[in-house]
Amino acid sequence: MVAGSGHVVSLGGWRIQARPVAAAVALFGTPRLEERDSFDCLARWNSIGLVVELINDGTGGACRGPGAHFGRAILTGSRWRTDRGLAVGNSVSRVQSLYPGATLHGTVWWLFPRDAALGISYSDAPLFARTAAGRVTALGVEAGHD
Repeated sequence: MVAGSGHVVSLGGWRIQARPVAAAVALFGTPRLEERDSFDCLARWNSIGLVVELINDGTGGACRGPGAHFGRAILTGSRWRTDRGLAVGNSVSRVQSLYPGATLHGTVWWLFPRDAALGISYSDAPLFARTAAGRVTALGVEAGHD
């Protein structure tokens, strides 16, 4: 995972701005696709701990249509690390050490916090870490935030 100022530009070499499914398939293989409705699709690569939510802008199917674009990724596999070295399984103290400005919201650390006055929920943080029992259980990436 490569991030700059909290904005993720690639996941394991996959540039998330590129054609979502075709580019990811080229790197990770064929995912299991779950089209939840015409605007929302989950692409799962269980063997590497990657789930990508694809959102459609209304042109074609959510999974493979020309309007499908990256919405969110949840990373649970051991291969995933942030550009600062945070990984699934790390302690909360490592989160705080690597991201001293991170803020805790329930069980989710916003690694690059946003202004709380804006009313942004954790799912709107571009890079976050979910935790349980003092450990990182998943890393998350959101798209489309400045």
